[in-house]
Amino acid sequence: MHNVQYGYPSPPASPAYDNKCAYQQPQFVSNVCQPRYIPVAPEERLGKFLGDSLQLVGIIGTGAYGVVYLALDVKTGIQYAVKTLSKYNADGTPLDRRQVAFQHQELRLHYLASAHPNVVSMHKIVDDPDCIYVVLEYCPEGDLFLNITERGQYVGNDELAKSVFLQILDAVEHCHTLGVYHRDLKPENILVSNNGATVKLADFGLATSSERSEDYGCGSTFYMSPECLNPSSRRPFYYCPPNDVWSLGVILVNLTCGRNPWKQASVEDSAYRAFVTDSDFLRTILPLSDDLNHILGRIFTPNPDQRITLSELRNAILAAASFTIPPPPLLSSHCLLPSPPPRLRSTLTVRRPFWMIWTTPPPWPLQTRTLTVSQHAHQMMAPSSRAAPRSTRRNFSMRLPLPWVTWLFRSSNSSTPSPTSRSLCHNMATPCALPTCLSLATSKHPRRRPHSVFGMS
Repeated sequence: MHNVQYGYPSPPASPAYDNKCAYQQPQFVSNVCQPRYIPVAPEERLGKFLGDSLQLVGIIGTGAYGVVYLALDVKTGIQYAVKTLSKYNADGTPLDRRQVAFQHQELRLHYLASAHPNVVSMHKIVDDPDCIYVVLEYCPEGDLFLNITERGQYVGNDELAKSVFLQILDAVEHCHTLGVYHRDLKPENILVSNNGATVKLADFGLATSSERSEDYGCGSTFYMSPECLNPSSRRPFYYCPPNDVWSLGVILVNLTCGRNPWKQASVEDSAYRAFVTDSDFLRTILPLSDDLNHILGRIFTPNPDQRITLSELRNAILAAASFTIPPPPLLSSHCLLPSPPPRLRSTLTVRRPFWMIWTTPPPWPLQTRTLTVSQHAHQMMAPSSRAAPRSTRRNFSMRLPLPWVTWLFRSSNSSTPSPTSRSLCHNMATPCALPTCLSLATSKHPRRRPHSVFGMS
């Protein structure tokens, strides 16, 4: 058992899923036959001791490169997260020298940045014959993605969203000061503690110490900058600091509005194309305040040389009076305008109560849309309300402005979310892109499966 030594080049291309690092550098593969290793099932390591007192007691999650275990120090009672980095490929062959160098690069850069209070602490590294165990700080409240989509802690709470975003910005600025560029900033790589009030940056698997990168498509598609997505840019490389700033902008939209602004920052995406044409486009589909709309305009500048810097972004966030505008009150059922054409008229059946997420305005040229909503939705606007018996529910109609045309009600006290509750709407080009908590029925079209706001189904 000994600590791993570091000092290697830039990190590897990301896993094959989510279209990460689609444009990879060529790899040299040895033709020498290597002995094959039979992988150990994650459950077989449970009960194993790392040292004298640290025992693996549970599985937190699994990923492309290894397993994350819950560990308990039997002497102190303190819990830790233990990330395993396998020394073997999925087919049982040993990692080549380049892959090993990438693992060591991840560990070195994470350790370098982990002294910051908003970066997950790295406590110890244990080297075993089949894998490397990385003992990390344990955050029992999960990642930021979970807290946005299933716990609804930040949407509508501008003060908390501002505090959390400034912590993320602090962590990223600390990394950049040390010459560490994350390249995979997203809610899934940010862990939460202290009842949602504290966040910590994690997962440096794609981090690099080089300010310039040629790994196009590196990261997660929703959070990549245009220059990272497009290898045919005016330079044969892209700069990592403004690429991280772009990712922070998408995270800011996640925190404040509960969704992504687009699928990818490419002209192939209709929403991004509309934003490039009109910098105020996001205000037509999201409840952005003037301050936040201006900040996002500075972040989502296609030219990285003109993009806002981290210090400028901090000052703009601190100066912002608010991030979102409040939703309008439900209008009276007697205040109605003519409905849209029958083919486009929709019925929303509320399945789960109480939270509202802003989604897409319909593409037809109307300033208002008449919706038929279950009376139960109106009753459930207060947290203390209880579901009325199905037999007592009635439908009524309301007229809503386009930015508030679709409402998502989520239960504030449900401990067992549905399997698809992590899926929220992100497709801003189609009127059928509604959250999975709502069912959409049109007179001539069958019910359609919605898309996910964070790219998960």
